[in-house]
Amino acid sequence: MARPGTELSSVTEVLSHPHALAQCARWLAERLPEARLRSVDSTAAAAREVAGTASAAGAAAVAAPLAADLYGPASLATGIGLRAGAVTRFVSVAPAWFPPARTWLDRTSLMVNPGDGPGRLADILTEFGSRDIEVSRLRSWPTGDRLGSYRYFIDVDGHIENPPVQEAMSVIAGLGAGARFLGSYPRWAR
Repeated sequence: MARPGTELSSVTEVLSHPHALAQCARWLAERLPEARLRSVDSTAAAAREVAGTASAAGAAAVAAPLAADLYGPASLATGIGLRAGAVTRFVSVAPAWFPPARTWLDRTSLMVNPGDGPGRLADILTEFGSRDIEVSRLRSWPTGDRLGSYRYFIDVDGHIENPPVQEAMSVIAGLGAGARFLGSYPRWAR
């Protein structure tokens, strides 16, 4: 997207978040091979900057259609990402935060360091399964301590105040796994 009246052929610079630029790299290389790519803090920041009167002529942004509604740039192309339907998940981090009230359609995010030994992750996941808690997302992330050492980001269906979720967290802590509560929040539904 760019200021109204800008033609795709006149774009000389494309602004966006690094992940959005990577997601659209093929399209940008094919259609705007001479354009300079510039990383900014967010896709919304890119759209806001491009829509501003101080933006350079020929500047365009890779951003969600909502950004055009909010800031006023005109869409030059749609569907430019590598994966159709790709979405980004945002997490708000705050020093003093309490989970919102239960909606009974909640999700809880955890970070778990299972420790050493075979089957530790399976033991942790069993604690959720045995309480009929659905694990909706599991992602490994290297700890950086040594090769083969991971921590896991786990999303489960349910609020931290639900007794089964509390019980599972208590048992996981008893297993010697470092479990950190990251937040409970209403699940997103279409």
